[in-house]
Amino acid sequence: MSARIKLLLVALLAGAGLLVWQFNAATGGVKSTETTADISDGIGFAVAARDSDNDGLLDSEETYWNTDYRNADTDGDGYKDGEEVLAGHSPTKAGPDDLLGSKKSITDYASAIILGNAIAGKLDPNNPSYDLAVQQVIEDMFAQYKENASSDAQDTIIAGKDTRDAIITYGFTMSRVIEPIFTDTANGFASVIETIEDVQLEDLSKLRTTDPARADRFGAAISTEIKTLDERAQKVRKIAVPAKMVPAHENILMLLRGAQQQYRLLSAVSRDPVQALIALQVLDSLTTRSTIEISQDFAGRLSSALQTK
Repeated sequence: MSARIKLLLVALLAGAGLLVWQFNAATGGVKSTETTADISDGIGFAVAARDSDNDGLLDSEETYWNTDYRNADTDGDGYKDGEEVLAGHSPTKAGPDDLLGSKKSITDYASAIILGNAIAGKLDPNNPSYDLAVQQVIEDMFAQYKENASSDAQDTIIAGKDTRDAIITYGFTMSRVIEPIFTDTANGFASVIETIEDVQLEDLSKLRTTDPARADRFGAAISTEIKTLDERAQKVRKIAVPAKMVPAHENILMLLRGAQQQYRLLSAVSRDPVQALIALQVLDSLTTRSTIEISQDFAGRLSSALQTK
């Protein structure tokens, strides 16, 4: 298959992903709980999660995967533990037989289904089933991408009082939080992009070989943003939320966790370049259009909550 067709399919897949992207696809959801904690009460929340070895897995996640939080490449196969997990490979077992459950390399998966359709003649433009076959390829690839982007991470919402005064207090508190968090998230994405601004997208997967120093800067920028996104989410989690504002609060947390997961997918670019390119597109959307939409939704819900008797 020609490079042009491959690039076309990648572009179509990325476009389809942006059209149907849901924050729930990138997170495990947000779990609510009843409590009477005040807005300033941080009791019960852990300190901001750390990634001591900068491998893309937080120290708490290292325990789950049985990896060494002091060693970025536990199995010594040349790939960071976080890269392997996001690409669907075991971080404790060197390849080639190190695949994990349902998470697969999008690049390998795409190659397989495209090859299968090509052999069947369905990707011949003269075939009456051509359009349907292309659409099915895109849907299959995006379904696998959503599986790879899914996460078991959950954030607990502190339930606050639902009085008018409590809603006003919540509104003032969040007004001082939302703008800097979204601005920092956009600036963080810009910082990551700056490390690869003159690198052609098709060359990004080879960066570790062609320019190791730049690859290190790229990886470090991603690791930094993953950690700071966690800190932003922790800050939002500590705020008690009136019942009427829970959906808006959940949206903010899901955006932050969704961006965090997309960065993990992006960090595995050398192993799964197609997946990384899609993650790059999703991150661009999350840090620009989605932040505006969520801010507008928040303002609308707050106004409605204050008007309700």
